[in-house]
Amino acid sequence: MPIPMRRFKWARGKKPRRMKDHLACFGGSVRTVMWSGLQTARITEMGESLSPLPLYHPILFNTTGSRYEQMAFHHAVSCTIQELGDYSSRYHFWREKVPLAGQHEAAVHHALIALGAMHWSFLLQDNVFIPPVITRLRHTIALRHYTLSMQLVQSLGPGTPLKTMKTTLMCCLIFISIENLSGHHVEALRHLQAGCRLLVSLRSIGTNYRNGSNPVPQDDELDELTNLFSRLALDASVFIDDDVLSHFSMFGHPETTAFSLPPPCPGSFVSAAAARDMLHQLEIAHDIFYERVFGEHDCQIACTDSDVKSRHEELPLEFGQRDIGMYRMIHQWFQWWSKSFDLYIATGDRQHLRQEEHLIMKLQLGQKTWAALLKDDSPSLDIGGIVSQSELEAIIEQAEKITNKTGPRYHPTFSFDAQVIISLWYVVAFATDIALMRRATKVLRELRLRGGLWDSIELAEVLEAIMVSWEQHGTHIRGYPGGLLSTAKTLSDFDMTCIKPTNSILILHDSLKA
Repeated sequence: MPIPMRRFKWARGKKPRRMKDHLACFGGSVRTVMWSGLQTARITEMGESLSPLPLYHPILFNTTGSRYEQMAFHHAVSCTIQELGDYSSRYHFWREKVPLAGQHEAAVHHALIALGAMHWSFLLQDNVFIPPVITRLRHTIALRHYTLSMQLVQSLGPGTPLKTMKTTLMCCLIFISIENLSGHHVEALRHLQAGCRLLVSLRSIGTNYRNGSNPVPQDDELDELTNLFSRLALDASVFIDDDVLSHFSMFGHPETTAFSLPPPCPGSFVSAAAARDMLHQLEIAHDIFYERVFGEHDCQIACTDSDVKSRHEELPLEFGQRDIGMYRMIHQWFQWWSKSFDLYIATGDRQHLRQEEHLIMKLQLGQKTWAALLKDDSPSLDIGGIVSQSELEAIIEQAEKITNKTGPRYHPTFSFDAQVIISLWYVVAFATDIALMRRATKVLRELRLRGGLWDSIELAEVLEAIMVSWEQHGTHIRGYPGGLLSTAKTLSDFDMTCIKPTNSILILHDSLKA
């Protein structure tokens, strides 16, 4: 579960800042779709360099296309989507809606072929027995159909129906997964931010209609897409110095996001998926809370007398009574959630619990992580002073249970989100015991997981460099001042051989700085 990064970055002495806008698969106005010329040139150039085949028009589903293209589509539906659509992410979206759309929507169909081919290459990246010509063929298929899907998305213009815009957002999520699999994380971030901008616009239109004289029912499909993009944005903001998504712009004030005082008595959830959705809403409310507090603080500074500014005297951040009351409401809701989740585990149907075991274990990890953060009912920026080493050890133990349950992995795995990775990073950021750091690094290597943007093996390389710096040079990097990307770059510049030059964290740092 993502930790409250606005709060964490302020505690580091570094204010969160907003990513600069980039054009991606779509952007601009609500009904205008455009594609970055730089990105199009990159894909076209790579496609031309790998294959003499020209770009062609969309194929008829399951009737034409090469055997490898049909195999890539089948792999995406039968394998890749199964990993993206585990019970920790939106199960029905990935396992039901996406395959169905892939049979009827050309853009989704091409995107799935590209996803399957890229996932194929990802799984076999360490296999020395795969002929290079097969590897090039898979990349060629992925790039060709990625480009075809982009062209179909780009063809949309003003007056596009809402249903088609939802299909575009579905393609955007697939594009993000393709870029993450290929290690092009800057492009994945651009897709993510473009999708978030479009969602903000679409949700604002829906809100205006619902508040008007002709109210419309809540759009469950749009809400589902919003939650998926929100999940990715929270995960991405953990390790970079930028805020990917303004949840305040997306959802409004915390008190308007279905939060009031919790019921007096906890009640069991109907499923672990319902518990997951509720915890995600709590995470969003927590993020909005600190975004609003920091935004009001920035407004105060902007209105401060210029003489004070010239002396570089910044107003201290203070929490008012309204802030304290809102934070206590979030705290009470988490306590209610935690008790209701425990009640579900204690009283739920045994067969159902077995089916949801993997999700339950991840939720228990999130429960321990947030319990360490929300044990006080008053807001604070001193996270390091709140959390105890015993709480960090409990998080490590739960992560070890997850890896022991899955057993050894002989090839890398891919998931939609980065729940386990982020909780482990939180442990390392505030651990004062190097033994805890070693255990966290061991779990990251055993996971062999690329969760969204973040690869557990590459993070383990950075953590090993931090431990070497601690043991051999007496430098304990705690809390990652400046962000993980900057920390990894600094360690790499010191010739820490633990971090490979191909580590995508370093590449992401250089790309964002450029």
